[in-house]
Amino acid sequence: MNRKTSLVLLLLGSTLLVRSDGHALCMHTSLESQIRRAELIFAGTVRRAETTYSSWSGFLKRNGLPNSTRFVFEDLRYAKGTGPSDSIALVQMGGGSVFVSVMTSFRIGARYIVLAIQGPDDHPGSWTEMGCGTGHPFEIWPDSGLTLPVARDDAGRPFVVFDSLHAVVLGRHPWTTEQVRSNRLGPPRPPRLRPLEEVTQDLDSLGEFAGEAPEMGPTKPRYPGEGIRWAFLFPHQDTGDRVTEEQMLRTLGDFAARSARSPPHDR
Repeated sequence: MNRKTSLVLLLLGSTLLVRSDGHALCMHTSLESQIRRAELIFAGTVRRAETTYSSWSGFLKRNGLPNSTRFVFEDLRYAKGTGPSDSIALVQMGGGSVFVSVMTSFRIGARYIVLAIQGPDDHPGSWTEMGCGTGHPFEIWPDSGLTLPVARDDAGRPFVVFDSLHAVVLGRHPWTTEQVRSNRLGPPRPPRLRPLEEVTQDLDSLGEFAGEAPEMGPTKPRYPGEGIRWAFLFPHQDTGDRVTEEQMLRTLGDFAARSARSPPHDR
């Protein structure tokens, strides 16, 4: 294995474990925990991107290899924290011809809602996306046939519900009989289209699910301090409801404000 290959593998592993400031792990944390830890939450449109260099807290040394990308966001709106009104620079690991990490996923011209922390020391005034995101960065673009942009998770799936307790996402792939467990009683049948009130009630009482909650099994009432539960619907379960950028920012801002006011033992 040559030196360049070893460096690439090291960097790819580092992006999954270490934040850009090099001192915090974020694997397997909930979205609400990431909202609390984010220093800045903003919506913005990517206008340009350029390959840059960064020491990234000692993981890399400037040696002629492009190792980061600087994305410039404009048309900004904030849900948490205070930033510039005209543009924000977001520096992410990866870029150029050496490698592209999972963190460099922003497209020029696309709009996102980003949970961010302060960027590397050698890029003063910059920010970086929180790594190991749960559902984010959120994408913002219209549905087919609609002109109003709607909020989506990091896989491009639109939200039909998003509040401090529920996140309901509409999937792209249709239901198939292969998704039915073999020990199910009776012939397989697709989950039915239901009002969103029923979907959120099932989340509150039965826990997270895809399509519909299991017909048999223990109830899962919420415990004190529990946050967002997720449900994933199939395309035929689409109620037509969508979450707009405005609604998403408002919910994120309200959640962050409540978290800041709550005692540490409640977080």
